[in-house]
Amino acid sequence: MRSARPVFPLFFVISDELKDINNKEIIKEIKESKPLSSNIHLTRNEDIGLAKDKSCKDLLTQLDAMFKEMEKGVVLECEEVWGQVTNKNMCCGIHTHYNGNQPNRNGYSFVYYAKAEKDSGNLVFDLEYGQKRYDTDIEPKTGLLIIFPLNIKHFTRRNTTDNERVSVAGNYIITGKKDDNN
Repeated sequence: MRSARPVFPLFFVISDELKDINNKEIIKEIKESKPLSSNIHLTRNEDIGLAKDKSCKDLLTQLDAMFKEMEKGVVLECEEVWGQVTNKNMCCGIHTHYNGNQPNRNGYSFVYYAKAEKDSGNLVFDLEYGQKRYDTDIEPKTGLLIIFPLNIKHFTRRNTTDNERVSVAGNYIITGKKDDNN
């Protein structure tokens, strides 16, 4: 089921309709690859760089089609893809995918769960609007895809299971506007 879900004042997409994604190959590539940073003080130390043309190829092809359908007026390109393994008692701290060096950079982020179960760490969007705070939890499950604007604060709750959660994330950046001929 694909749905747009309101998180006042924003919308994001949740889908479990992706087909033919080889989660075993994704998990294998993540476990055989190295972190994006060796500095344990950087959050990128948790992220494993992934190639766009290997285990995630089918996932990205389907995401390309979804973005083409969602955003008819702009060109979106996949900027980067990474994986993450979250073991028992681990979580991911609050962050955005905003880049202060490129303040006009705009687009969407996504997370896809190659392996997840109940209590393995909900994805939480931490939003403020006016004087009010809106936190929305989404429970991960294998095969679930979530798309959201890249500048939204988010984090994951602690994995309280004995099993690892394996996810793929990335950013699609607006690189231009489509004209009537595209």
